[in-house]
Amino acid sequence: MGAKAPFIYTGRFTRLVYVSRELDRKLRDPNSTIMPDELRLYEPGQVLNPGTQFMEIINVRVVLARPARFKVLYREDCRFDTVHVPLGLVKDGHMALLDGLLGKEVVLLAHGREFYGSHPVNFPNMVFMGAVMDGEVSSIHPLADLPDIAGIAQQVGYVDPQASLCTRD
Repeated sequence: MGAKAPFIYTGRFTRLVYVSRELDRKLRDPNSTIMPDELRLYEPGQVLNPGTQFMEIINVRVVLARPARFKVLYREDCRFDTVHVPLGLVKDGHMALLDGLLGKEVVLLAHGREFYGSHPVNFPNMVFMGAVMDGEVSSIHPLADLPDIAGIAQQVGYVDPQASLCTRD
């Protein structure tokens, strides 16, 4: 949990969704222009040529953050109705973990909002978060892991942003 220290969130992992390969290319091209009506999420099997897969997590709340990083990213909002976190290459063991967490309360390690395209595009009612996938460190954990994660995080300067950093819920 170094310089690019993630935020630690809780929420309910509801489903896995995809974007089309065409939209995926646009999301990754800083010179592209993306219109909000182009953003469509697909269930597994709905699109022949899927792009990036995302975890959809609802009722998301920041539970721990580093104060300096929190302020740098102007994080006034500490709760989100729904966030989408990209999955990179998923190994079989990680896919089994994801399947076991579907529909459950989870702990999410993510780097905060991400914006795509030539201008920061903010899709209505959609928040994208940067995933934490560093070697063996997963971005998603069972809620039961929160005390252990919190204990480690607090030792390296994390605090509860709800107590002093959030200006609105």
